[in-house]
Amino acid sequence: MRSTRSRRARTRTSTTRARTWALTAGPALALLLTACADGAEPAEPEDTRASPPLTTTAAPTPDPTDDAETWTPSPEPSTPSVPTDVPPEVLLTAEVLGAVADAPRETVEVVTPWRLPPDCAVHPPTTATAMRTQQLGDGQYESVIAVQQVAAFPDADVAVAEAARLAAALERCTTAEGSSNLYTVEDVAVGAQGRGLSTGFYGDTSDDALGTYLVVTRRGSAVALVGGEAGERSIGSARDQETAHASAGWELLGRYDIAGS
Repeated sequence: MRSTRSRRARTRTSTTRARTWALTAGPALALLLTACADGAEPAEPEDTRASPPLTTTAAPTPDPTDDAETWTPSPEPSTPSVPTDVPPEVLLTAEVLGAVADAPRETVEVVTPWRLPPDCAVHPPTTATAMRTQQLGDGQYESVIAVQQVAAFPDADVAVAEAARLAAALERCTTAEGSSNLYTVEDVAVGAQGRGLSTGFYGDTSDDALGTYLVVTRRGSAVALVGGEAGERSIGSARDQETAHASAGWELLGRYDIAGS
């Protein structure tokens, strides 16, 4: 009897489980079969678990200083531009030089030797970029031959060296042997490196002696010589006149000015 009851109890339990499965799984199975019949893929079961919030990090705003700088080449150092020519307007007029009326005038526009006495002559200034020489008068009737020379150089340093070369040449005049003339070199307060050379015709260079005078000076990148050859002047008078001519000529050389030179 007990075995029969146990079998009946197990049978009822199995039947109850079957009914429960049919009630719960039946609709889902029917839904699955319907989806397959329509050709659609079965939907994935929705995950009901809460997803972590999506965190986004904004891209950092670029700092203008971090951008690649636009390279701009530095300007080349400016080099002072100096004239390398010698135009006619830098020369003194016949009136300023005190030339005799209608005195013949000669002009040379190439580099030539400086008009120094033969006892201290030097070769032409090979570093000059241009040179202009003028001569007024021919020496007739014991008249003075006015001479002016202006040479331009590529820069002030070269001009300084040329003025120094001229000053050294003037000094050589004073030591010339066997000359009938006597020479004296002195500083002249005209421009830069101003030097004067007096020539005494008869071995005398005092102010009252007969002779000539010339002045060498520099302004910036230009070197100039002003003097009077021949004639009958006292050295004192010649010094005053040629120093005044040199000063007037220096005023015309402003185009060659260089700061600090």
